[in-house]
Amino acid sequence: LVEPANHNDLADGILQLLRDPVRAQSLGRAGRKLMLERFTLSRTVHDLKQLYEKSLSQDGKTRQSYRLWVSLWRLIVLVPLALSLTLWMIIETLVLRVWDKVRRSC
Repeated sequence: LVEPANHNDLADGILQLLRDPVRAQSLGRAGRKLMLERFTLSRTVHDLKQLYEKSLSQDGKTRQSYRLWVSLWRLIVLVPLALSLTLWMIIETLVLRVWDKVRRSC
């Protein structure tokens, strides 16, 4: 093991392994074994499946129904907000155009 972000320590670690090929080979085998145990495609797929299932569940139970009231609440709040922002942007654009014309004519 070497200290993170310390290039001198990394260089020393590499030199130690170059000087002791038996230890280097042993560490390489252990690293490969660990990689094959933890980072295979099937293991990654299995872990991702568990993560998605956990994320989709609520209090350990998967939500079974569509929540209509949530969608209605979002509709009631977001539609007027979106319309008011759109109207504000249109009015502002028109006012800026008129102001620009008035300014140019003076």
